[in-house]
Amino acid sequence: MVAKGIEPDVQIHNVLIDGYIKVRRVEEALRIFKQMVRGTIKPNVVTYNVLLTGVLQKGDALDLLQALESNGTELGIKVYNSVIDGLCKSGRMETAYDIYTKLSSKGLKPTVVTYTIMIHGFCKTGQLKKADSLFFEMIENKCAPNVVTFNAFMRKGSNMAPKVVELVKKTVERKVTPDASTLSLMVDLLSKDEKYKKYLDTLTTFLEVG
Repeated sequence: MVAKGIEPDVQIHNVLIDGYIKVRRVEEALRIFKQMVRGTIKPNVVTYNVLLTGVLQKGDALDLLQALESNGTELGIKVYNSVIDGLCKSGRMETAYDIYTKLSSKGLKPTVVTYTIMIHGFCKTGQLKKADSLFFEMIENKCAPNVVTFNAFMRKGSNMAPKVVELVKKTVERKVTPDASTLSLMVDLLSKDEKYKKYLDTLTTFLEVG
């Protein structure tokens, strides 16, 4: 590019990094990033966000995340969600929860995606009390759960259907009613299996009262 009179800037470097990551050539993306660090064109928040996404595709991004935090790099909630998701999928719930608890100190607010990732992780590892606690924290913070949130509980087995109906009830009571599409999918989910159908009338009653 320089030979053609085009002076590469941070945007061009970001596009190149993003391109390499999209074709899963993470090592090439890291090579460009290292050139930026050593050179005069310094990485910006877009660079870090794109790079973290790429590293997550390859494996553990925790080391890179900690290095960026140490440098005072501002990262968005989507980046933290991705890191937390990677940790939960590898069963590292304690580390994932530690990152989650520090979000507010970074000026970030958990989203429905953040809560759902954590709840799913706790359910998957059999930590249902922690999943419950996080669910109630979620609705206390006026963050409406979606069908993926409820489905995290449903995946634990047929005995979870009454619990999910009870969680919907608690959500409605706190006036944090899930949107229509989520409720529609919940009804569809419960109606697909005979052993769930008996809970439909209860669910409908809660929603009518709410």
